[in-house]
Amino acid sequence: MSLRNKAIVTLSLLTGIRAVDIVNLKVSDIDWVSDVICISQSKTNEPLVLPLLPVMGNAIAEYIVNERPKTDSPYVFLSCNAPHKPLKGHASCYAVIKNIFSLAGIRTGNELKRTRLLRHHMTSKMLKKGVAIQTISLTLGHVNPNSVNIYLTTDEKKLRKCTLPLSVIPMNVGELQ
Repeated sequence: MSLRNKAIVTLSLLTGIRAVDIVNLKVSDIDWVSDVICISQSKTNEPLVLPLLPVMGNAIAEYIVNERPKTDSPYVFLSCNAPHKPLKGHASCYAVIKNIFSLAGIRTGNELKRTRLLRHHMTSKMLKKGVAIQTISLTLGHVNPNSVNIYLTTDEKKLRKCTLPLSVIPMNVGELQ
């Protein structure tokens, strides 16, 4: 796996950041001193500040230092082939993750795919750790806090607590025969 692709997957997996925001990430968006990434989200135009975890910072730095072509481009992630231009649109990010899934033997059917799957995974982990819904919503960059509700379906343990025993549902056994 290339260092660029490793950095993209690491960023997606650990932040839940949208693919379009990964491809639009600029070197100036990374504050190496304060260990944060500051962006204006493409979808909502809202500012988002994310922690730059060591594993993410190391992956990005390793790519920039050892693999990224020498260029004046302000964008972090560039195409592998000359001329080395910024990745275009979320489809480039999807292609990277699809390739990595394929190399890892991960098959995707009709379920969530690529960066959306990684975004969903990150959110599920936050829910399982008891992170407040408002915090998750802010981390995902949702303008509407209720947008996070779709991710609530991923916490099976908590969903089991919501079920009702069948004994409380009135049934006429004669109708079932």
